[in-house]
Amino acid sequence: MDEQTLAKQLDDVTYRNIRIGFRWAATISLIILLMIIGPIWLNGIKENALYLDRSWTQYSFQAIVYLIGIALYHSQFPPQQWRKTATLYALLFGISWALAIYHIAFIGQMWPSAEIAADLIMMTSLLGFYALRQAVYAAIFPVLLVSTWANYIEAGHLLLLPIEKVLAICIIVETGRRTLYRWFYNSVEKDHENQRLVKKLSDLATKDQLTNLYNRRFFEYEIDKHCHLAKRNHLPLSVILIDIDHFKHYNDNLGHPAGDLCLKRVARTLQKSLLRTSDSVSRYGGEEFIIILPNTHLEGAKKVAERIHRTLQQEAIPHPSSSVNNFVTLSQGITTWKTQKGPEQLVQEADDQLYKAKEAGRNQYKAA
Repeated sequence: MDEQTLAKQLDDVTYRNIRIGFRWAATISLIILLMIIGPIWLNGIKENALYLDRSWTQYSFQAIVYLIGIALYHSQFPPQQWRKTATLYALLFGISWALAIYHIAFIGQMWPSAEIAADLIMMTSLLGFYALRQAVYAAIFPVLLVSTWANYIEAGHLLLLPIEKVLAICIIVETGRRTLYRWFYNSVEKDHENQRLVKKLSDLATKDQLTNLYNRRFFEYEIDKHCHLAKRNHLPLSVILIDIDHFKHYNDNLGHPAGDLCLKRVARTLQKSLLRTSDSVSRYGGEEFIIILPNTHLEGAKKVAERIHRTLQQEAIPHPSSSVNNFVTLSQGITTWKTQKGPEQLVQEADDQLYKAKEAGRNQYKAA
Protein backbone atom coordinates (compact mmCIF):
# COMPACT_ATOMS: atom_id res chain seq x y z
CA MET A 1 0.00 0.00 0.00
CA ASP A 2 2.88 2.34 0.84
CA GLU A 3 4.46 1.66 -2.55
CA GLN A 4 1.15 2.43 -4.24
CA THR A 5 0.98 5.72 -2.34
CA LEU A 6 4.53 6.58 -3.44
CA ALA A 7 3.69 5.73 -7.06
CA LYS A 8 0.57 7.93 -6.92
CA GLN A 9 2.52 10.80 -5.39
CA LEU A 10 5.27 10.40 -7.98
CA ASP A 11 2.67 10.51 -10.77
CA ASP A 12 1.08 13.66 -9.32
CA VAL A 13 4.41 15.44 -8.86
CA THR A 14 5.53 14.43 -12.37
CA TYR A 15 2.34 15.96 -13.75
CA ARG A 16 2.91 19.20 -11.84
CA ASN A 17 6.54 19.24 -12.98
CA ILE A 18 5.51 18.75 -16.61
CA ARG A 19 2.94 21.57 -16.32
CA ILE A 20 5.67 23.91 -15.10
CA GLY A 21 8.05 22.52 -17.73
CA PHE A 22 5.61 23.26 -20.56
CA ARG A 23 5.24 26.86 -19.51
CA TRP A 24 8.93 27.37 -18.82
CA ALA A 25 10.09 25.79 -22.10
CA ALA A 26 7.45 27.70 -24.08
CA THR A 27 8.44 31.00 -22.44
CA ILE A 28 12.16 30.42 -23.05
CA SER A 29 11.36 29.47 -26.64
CA LEU A 30 9.46 32.71 -27.19
CA ILE A 31 12.44 34.65 -25.85
CA ILE A 32 14.88 32.76 -28.11
CA LEU A 33 12.50 33.26 -31.03
CA LEU A 34 12.45 37.02 -30.46
CA MET A 35 16.25 37.08 -30.17
CA ILE A 36 16.73 35.46 -33.59
CA ILE A 37 13.84 37.07 -35.47
CA GLY A 38 15.43 40.53 -35.68
CA PRO A 39 18.71 39.63 -37.39
CA ILE A 40 17.08 37.03 -39.65
CA TRP A 41 14.38 39.40 -40.85
CA LEU A 42 16.93 42.14 -41.52
CA ASN A 43 19.01 39.76 -43.59
CA GLY A 44 15.89 38.45 -45.27
CA ILE A 45 14.80 41.95 -46.30
CA LYS A 46 18.20 42.66 -47.82
CA GLU A 47 18.61 39.34 -49.55
CA ASN A 48 15.22 37.88 -50.37
CA ALA A 49 11.70 39.22 -49.83
CA LEU A 50 10.31 35.68 -50.16
CA TYR A 51 12.45 34.61 -47.21
CA LEU A 52 10.80 37.25 -45.03
CA ASP A 53 7.32 36.04 -46.03
CA ARG A 54 8.24 32.49 -45.12
CA SER A 55 9.64 33.73 -41.82
CA TRP A 56 6.29 35.28 -40.93
CA THR A 57 4.53 31.95 -41.51
CA GLN A 58 7.19 29.89 -39.73
CA TYR A 59 7.49 32.00 -36.61
CA SER A 60 3.76 32.63 -36.32
CA PHE A 61 3.27 28.85 -36.26
CA GLN A 62 5.97 28.55 -33.59
CA ALA A 63 4.45 31.32 -31.49
CA ILE A 64 1.09 29.52 -31.54
CA VAL A 65 2.75 26.27 -30.43
CA TYR A 66 4.49 28.01 -27.54
CA LEU A 67 1.35 29.82 -26.43
CA ILE A 68 -0.41 26.44 -26.35
CA GLY A 69 2.40 25.21 -24.09
CA ILE A 70 1.95 28.15 -21.74
CA ALA A 71 -1.83 27.59 -21.58
CA LEU A 72 -1.78 23.79 -21.42
CA TYR A 73 -2.83 21.89 -18.30
CA HIS A 74 -4.52 24.44 -16.08
CA SER A 75 -6.01 21.70 -13.89
CA GLN A 76 -4.26 20.98 -10.60
CA PHE A 77 -5.14 17.31 -10.95
CA PRO A 78 -3.84 15.00 -13.69
CA PRO A 79 -6.42 14.57 -16.48
CA GLN A 80 -6.75 11.23 -18.22
CA GLN A 81 -4.08 10.40 -20.81
CA TRP A 82 -2.01 13.40 -19.73
CA ARG A 83 1.23 11.55 -20.54
CA LYS A 84 0.18 11.03 -24.15
CA THR A 85 -0.86 14.66 -24.44
CA ALA A 86 2.46 15.76 -22.97
CA THR A 87 4.40 13.59 -25.40
CA LEU A 88 2.39 14.86 -28.37
CA TYR A 89 2.94 18.46 -27.32
CA ALA A 90 6.66 17.84 -26.85
CA LEU A 91 6.77 16.32 -30.35
CA LEU A 92 4.95 19.35 -31.78
CA PHE A 93 7.36 21.60 -29.87
CA GLY A 94 10.34 19.75 -31.35
CA ILE A 95 8.92 19.76 -34.89
CA SER A 96 8.25 23.51 -34.75
CA TRP A 97 11.86 24.15 -33.78
CA ALA A 98 13.16 21.64 -36.33
CA LEU A 99 11.31 23.61 -39.03
CA ALA A 100 12.76 26.85 -37.66
CA ILE A 101 16.30 25.46 -37.72
CA TYR A 102 15.75 24.20 -41.25
CA HIS A 103 14.50 27.66 -42.16
CA ILE A 104 17.54 29.34 -40.59
CA ALA A 105 20.13 26.93 -41.99
CA PHE A 106 18.92 25.88 -45.41
CA ILE A 107 16.91 28.92 -46.49
CA GLY A 108 18.67 31.69 -44.58
CA GLN A 109 22.11 30.07 -44.96
CA MET A 110 22.90 31.02 -41.36
CA TRP A 111 24.56 27.81 -40.29
CA PRO A 112 26.15 28.99 -37.00
CA SER A 113 22.86 30.54 -35.85
CA ALA A 114 21.02 27.31 -36.64
CA GLU A 115 23.52 25.26 -34.64
CA ILE A 116 23.31 27.60 -31.64
CA ALA A 117 19.51 27.57 -31.76
CA ALA A 118 19.46 23.75 -31.95
CA ASP A 119 21.75 23.41 -28.93
CA LEU A 120 19.69 25.90 -26.91
CA ILE A 121 16.41 24.17 -27.72
CA MET A 122 17.75 20.71 -26.91
CA MET A 123 18.96 22.02 -23.55
CA THR A 124 15.60 23.72 -22.97
CA SER A 125 13.76 20.47 -23.79
CA LEU A 126 15.96 18.51 -21.41
CA LEU A 127 15.43 20.92 -18.50
CA GLY A 128 11.72 21.40 -19.20
CA PHE A 129 10.61 17.82 -19.85
CA TYR A 130 13.15 15.69 -17.93
CA ALA A 131 10.47 14.28 -15.59
CA LEU A 132 8.89 12.45 -18.55
CA ARG A 133 11.41 10.54 -20.64
CA GLN A 134 9.26 10.13 -23.75
CA ALA A 135 8.57 13.88 -23.79
CA VAL A 136 12.31 14.65 -23.70
CA TYR A 137 13.05 12.47 -26.72
CA ALA A 138 9.92 13.57 -28.59
CA ALA A 139 11.09 17.19 -28.31
CA ILE A 140 14.79 16.59 -29.01
CA PHE A 141 14.67 14.04 -31.83
CA PRO A 142 13.27 16.31 -34.61
CA VAL A 143 15.71 19.09 -33.68
CA LEU A 144 18.65 16.69 -33.53
CA LEU A 145 17.71 15.18 -36.88
CA VAL A 146 17.59 18.54 -38.70
CA SER A 147 20.68 19.97 -36.98
CA THR A 148 22.67 16.81 -37.85
CA TRP A 149 21.58 17.13 -41.46
CA ALA A 150 22.65 20.79 -41.44
CA ASN A 151 26.04 19.83 -39.98
CA TYR A 152 26.44 17.18 -42.64
CA ILE A 153 25.74 19.71 -45.43
CA GLU A 154 27.96 22.37 -43.85
CA ALA A 155 30.81 19.89 -43.37
CA GLY A 156 30.86 19.16 -47.09
CA HIS A 157 29.02 15.83 -46.84
CA LEU A 158 31.55 14.41 -44.42
CA LEU A 159 30.00 11.97 -41.95
CA LEU A 160 32.57 11.97 -39.14
CA LEU A 161 31.77 15.33 -37.55
CA PRO A 162 27.95 14.97 -37.60
CA ILE A 163 28.18 11.43 -36.19
CA GLU A 164 30.51 12.54 -33.41
CA LYS A 165 28.18 15.40 -32.54
CA VAL A 166 25.10 13.13 -32.50
CA LEU A 167 26.83 10.66 -30.19
CA ALA A 168 28.05 13.42 -27.90
CA ILE A 169 24.58 15.01 -27.70
CA CYS A 170 22.90 11.64 -27.05
CA ILE A 171 25.33 10.88 -24.23
CA ILE A 172 24.95 14.35 -22.69
CA VAL A 173 21.15 14.33 -22.96
CA GLU A 174 20.70 10.84 -21.51
CA THR A 175 23.24 11.41 -18.73
CA GLY A 176 21.66 14.75 -17.88
CA ARG A 177 18.14 13.32 -17.98
CA ARG A 178 19.07 10.44 -15.70
CA THR A 179 20.82 12.76 -13.25
CA LEU A 180 17.95 15.24 -13.14
CA TYR A 181 15.37 12.47 -12.81
CA ARG A 182 17.34 10.83 -10.02
CA TRP A 183 17.37 14.11 -8.09
CA PHE A 184 13.68 14.53 -8.82
CA TYR A 185 12.81 10.97 -7.75
CA ASN A 186 14.91 11.20 -4.56
CA SER A 187 13.17 14.46 -3.68
CA VAL A 188 9.72 12.90 -4.12
CA GLU A 189 10.75 9.79 -2.21
CA LYS A 190 12.16 11.86 0.65
CA ASP A 191 9.00 13.98 0.79
CA HIS A 192 6.89 10.81 0.78
CA GLU A 193 8.94 9.35 3.63
CA ASN A 194 8.58 12.58 5.59
CA GLN A 195 4.80 12.51 5.09
CA ARG A 196 4.72 8.87 6.18
CA LEU A 197 6.68 9.68 9.34
CA VAL A 198 4.46 12.68 10.09
CA LYS A 199 1.37 10.49 9.67
CA LYS A 200 2.90 7.82 11.89
CA LEU A 201 3.68 10.39 14.58
CA SER A 202 0.17 11.82 14.22
CA ASP A 203 -1.29 8.32 14.62
CA LEU A 204 0.84 7.75 17.70
CA ALA A 205 -0.42 11.02 19.13
CA THR A 206 -4.10 10.56 18.25
CA LYS A 207 -4.69 6.79 18.07
CA ASP A 208 -5.23 4.26 20.83
CA GLN A 209 -2.60 1.58 20.30
CA LEU A 210 -4.77 -1.33 21.47
CA THR A 211 -8.03 -0.70 19.61
CA ASN A 212 -6.68 1.51 16.80
CA LEU A 213 -9.51 3.94 17.54
CA TYR A 214 -8.88 7.61 18.23
CA ASN A 215 -7.76 8.36 21.76
CA ARG A 216 -9.08 10.78 24.36
CA ARG A 217 -6.70 13.51 23.29
CA PHE A 218 -8.14 13.42 19.77
CA PHE A 219 -11.68 13.40 21.15
CA GLU A 220 -11.09 16.51 23.27
CA TYR A 221 -9.73 18.35 20.26
CA GLU A 222 -12.60 17.20 18.01
CA ILE A 223 -15.38 17.96 20.48
CA ASP A 224 -14.10 21.52 20.93
CA LYS A 225 -13.95 21.96 17.15
CA HIS A 226 -17.43 20.53 16.51
CA CYS A 227 -19.03 22.54 19.33
CA HIS A 228 -17.57 25.67 17.77
CA LEU A 229 -18.84 24.68 14.31
CA ALA A 230 -22.29 23.78 15.67
CA LYS A 231 -22.56 27.16 17.39
CA ARG A 232 -21.30 29.15 14.41
CA ASN A 233 -23.39 27.34 11.78
CA HIS A 234 -26.44 26.53 13.95
CA LEU A 235 -26.05 22.80 13.36
CA PRO A 236 -27.04 19.88 15.61
CA LEU A 237 -24.38 17.81 17.33
CA SER A 238 -24.84 14.57 19.29
CA VAL A 239 -22.55 12.50 21.51
CA ILE A 240 -22.86 8.86 22.62
CA LEU A 241 -20.87 7.69 25.64
CA ILE A 242 -20.57 3.88 25.72
CA ASP A 243 -19.48 1.44 28.41
CA ILE A 244 -19.00 -2.35 28.17
CA ASP A 245 -21.25 -3.97 30.75
CA HIS A 246 -19.43 -5.83 33.58
CA PHE A 247 -16.08 -5.63 31.80
CA LYS A 248 -14.19 -6.02 35.08
CA HIS A 249 -15.86 -9.40 35.58
CA TYR A 250 -14.87 -10.31 32.01
CA ASN A 251 -11.23 -9.56 32.76
CA ASP A 252 -11.29 -11.31 36.12
CA ASN A 253 -12.86 -14.44 34.68
CA LEU A 254 -11.11 -14.74 31.28
CA GLY A 255 -7.90 -12.79 31.85
CA HIS A 256 -6.52 -9.54 30.46
CA PRO A 257 -5.43 -10.95 27.06
CA ALA A 258 -9.02 -12.02 26.42
CA GLY A 259 -10.16 -8.63 27.68
CA ASP A 260 -7.88 -6.88 25.18
CA LEU A 261 -9.28 -9.03 22.39
CA CYS A 262 -12.81 -8.15 23.52
CA LEU A 263 -11.97 -4.43 23.42
CA LYS A 264 -10.66 -4.81 19.88
CA ARG A 265 -13.80 -6.61 18.72
CA VAL A 266 -16.07 -4.03 20.32
CA ALA A 267 -13.99 -1.26 18.72
CA ARG A 268 -14.45 -2.86 15.28
CA THR A 269 -18.18 -3.15 15.95
CA LEU A 270 -18.41 0.55 16.77
CA GLN A 271 -16.47 1.48 13.64
CA LYS A 272 -18.72 -0.69 11.47
CA SER A 273 -21.78 0.98 12.97
CA LEU A 274 -20.72 4.47 11.86
CA LEU A 275 -21.75 4.99 8.27
CA ARG A 276 -20.48 8.56 7.71
CA THR A 277 -16.87 9.63 7.42
CA SER A 278 -17.62 12.72 9.51
CA ASP A 279 -18.54 10.55 12.54
CA SER A 280 -15.73 9.50 14.86
CA VAL A 281 -15.36 7.06 17.73
CA SER A 282 -12.64 7.34 20.38
CA ARG A 283 -11.56 5.21 23.29
CA TYR A 284 -12.46 7.42 26.22
CA GLY A 285 -10.73 5.33 28.86
CA GLY A 286 -10.63 1.69 29.98
CA GLU A 287 -13.76 0.05 28.62
CA GLU A 288 -15.45 3.36 27.74
CA PHE A 289 -15.87 4.72 24.22
CA ILE A 290 -17.32 7.98 22.97
CA ILE A 291 -18.83 8.82 19.59
CA ILE A 292 -19.15 12.29 18.01
CA LEU A 293 -22.01 12.65 15.53
CA PRO A 294 -21.79 16.04 13.75
CA ASN A 295 -24.95 17.44 12.17
CA THR A 296 -27.06 14.81 13.95
CA HIS A 297 -30.23 15.37 15.98
CA LEU A 298 -31.18 13.26 18.98
CA GLU A 299 -33.34 10.92 16.91
CA GLY A 300 -30.46 10.28 14.52
CA ALA A 301 -28.17 9.51 17.47
CA LYS A 302 -30.72 7.01 18.80
CA LYS A 303 -30.69 5.23 15.42
CA VAL A 304 -26.90 4.96 15.64
CA ALA A 305 -27.19 3.54 19.17
CA GLU A 306 -29.71 0.96 17.98
CA ARG A 307 -27.44 0.04 15.06
CA ILE A 308 -24.56 -0.48 17.48
CA HIS A 309 -26.77 -2.71 19.64
CA ARG A 310 -27.80 -4.86 16.64
CA THR A 311 -24.26 -5.12 15.25
CA LEU A 312 -22.88 -6.21 18.62
CA GLN A 313 -25.61 -8.84 18.91
CA GLN A 314 -24.51 -10.25 15.56
CA GLU A 315 -20.89 -10.26 16.76
CA ALA A 316 -22.00 -12.47 19.71
CA ILE A 317 -18.91 -12.14 21.93
CA PRO A 318 -19.32 -14.63 24.83
CA HIS A 319 -19.40 -13.12 28.35
CA PRO A 320 -19.72 -15.93 30.92
CA SER A 321 -19.54 -13.55 33.92
CA SER A 322 -22.26 -11.10 32.89
CA SER A 323 -25.47 -10.86 34.88
CA VAL A 324 -27.14 -9.16 31.92
CA ASN A 325 -26.59 -11.54 29.02
CA ASN A 326 -24.49 -14.50 27.93
CA PHE A 327 -22.78 -12.20 25.44
CA VAL A 328 -21.01 -8.87 25.71
CA THR A 329 -23.45 -5.95 25.91
CA LEU A 330 -23.15 -2.17 26.01
CA SER A 331 -24.78 0.64 27.94
CA GLN A 332 -25.06 3.95 26.08
CA GLY A 333 -25.74 7.53 27.12
CA ILE A 334 -26.86 9.98 24.45
CA THR A 335 -27.04 13.74 24.53
CA THR A 336 -27.38 16.54 22.01
CA TRP A 337 -25.59 19.87 22.07
CA LYS A 338 -27.51 23.03 22.86
CA THR A 339 -26.33 26.63 22.71
CA GLN A 340 -25.86 26.96 26.45
CA LYS A 341 -23.64 23.84 26.66
CA GLY A 342 -19.91 23.60 26.33
CA PRO A 343 -17.90 20.44 25.57
CA GLU A 344 -17.53 19.56 29.27
CA GLN A 345 -21.26 19.91 29.93
CA LEU A 346 -22.03 17.85 26.83
CA VAL A 347 -19.83 14.95 28.00
CA GLN A 348 -21.16 15.23 31.57
CA GLU A 349 -24.74 15.00 30.34
CA ALA A 350 -23.86 11.93 28.22
CA ASP A 351 -22.26 10.40 31.32
CA ASP A 352 -25.42 11.09 33.33
CA GLN A 353 -27.49 9.30 30.69
CA LEU A 354 -25.02 6.40 30.70
CA TYR A 355 -25.45 6.11 34.46
CA LYS A 356 -29.23 6.00 34.00
CA ALA A 357 -28.85 3.21 31.43
CA LYS A 358 -26.80 1.20 33.94
CA GLU A 359 -29.26 1.86 36.71
CA ALA A 360 -32.10 0.69 34.46
CA GLY A 361 -30.46 -2.70 33.96
CA ARG A 362 -27.71 -2.08 31.33
CA ASN A 363 -27.73 -3.38 27.71
CA GLN A 364 -29.67 -0.28 26.60
CA TYR A 365 -29.36 3.41 25.90
CA LYS A 366 -30.77 6.47 27.57
CA ALA A 367 -31.09 9.85 25.92
CA ALA A 368 -31.40 13.34 27.37
